[in-house]
Amino acid sequence: MSSPPGSFGLTPPSALPAIVERQIAVLRLLGRLEVMRSNQLKRLVYPDMSARGMGKQLVTLLGHQLVWRTRVHLEERVRDGSDHRRTPVAPPYVYGLTSAGKALLDTLEVEHDQRSLDGLRAREAGAPVITPNTIAHDLQASWWCSALLLEVQRSPWCHSVFVQVEFTVHPRQRIDALVILRLNLTTPRPDLGRIPWFDGTPRRPDEVELRLALEVDRGTEPLPILLQKAVAYRDLTAGGIYGQAFGGPVLPVVLAPTSRRAGQIAKEWQSAWPDGWGVISVVRACDHPTHGTLWGDYRGMCDGKPFSLLTALVQDGRSRVRFHPLVTLERWRQGMKDEG
Repeated sequence: MSSPPGSFGLTPPSALPAIVERQIAVLRLLGRLEVMRSNQLKRLVYPDMSARGMGKQLVTLLGHQLVWRTRVHLEERVRDGSDHRRTPVAPPYVYGLTSAGKALLDTLEVEHDQRSLDGLRAREAGAPVITPNTIAHDLQASWWCSALLLEVQRSPWCHSVFVQVEFTVHPRQRIDALVILRLNLTTPRPDLGRIPWFDGTPRRPDEVELRLALEVDRGTEPLPILLQKAVAYRDLTAGGIYGQAFGGPVLPVVLAPTSRRAGQIAKEWQSAWPDGWGVISVVRACDHPTHGTLWGDYRGMCDGKPFSLLTALVQDGRSRVRFHPLVTLERWRQGMKDEG
């Protein structure tokens, strides 16, 4: 962000923070995912840079109060022979966007879609620390989105992606994370390796949009609350709210902590919306070993059958949809950028 030479050979100083393109990428990610661990930032923004080099760039952002940082105490599972045990680890840092960071993105005009800019999650640099329960929930949504974005980043078939956690669709509903993928399976995207953020461009006739609504279950909510969530999806679909907001129906994607809990959720969902749709998975199953959460093992909420997230939902009346699987994993892999 250097300034051009001025009169008399004097270069006017810039009032803007001296940050580089990758640091801007960090701000854009943090606003969309709200909280991120450093290992997520490393994979998405700094895959070819040392941890020390990344750390220097993050410290610069902290110095300008463009991001906030706090330590969180998490338990990590490690393998010890044939047993699994919990062992304490050094508390990792979690990063987020500050209000100043969001204002800078607005000033720099890097967000070309107003809804994307407005939705960015930010807080004051000196705001109280987020509670452990909240941050654990938020980190799971952030992890799921990160694992999906890593796949999108290297895919030639995804031409744009909209991601925003804590997205309010309607006074009755705030989605844990909304993801809208725009695919073109005939024309590959040339600029692999970057995240093709949605920029407000209208969808072309040869593009298909997939709308995923992630709901992360803590495992502690009473079952009536789960019933209310299914009812909200049912009613907002029937009322045409998703069509007005996004151009079509959404696919609810529920992430449960255990298989038993997943079964309970599915039962409540079927009761509330027997002719509806939605998919469910658990943390370990939803993460494909080489293709992330986009290609994980998801099951239909009402029939328990495998369901690909890369399935188009075509509205068939107010309350029904038809499903059109778009692409096989073999086809998806063609032209994909290798992981670094």
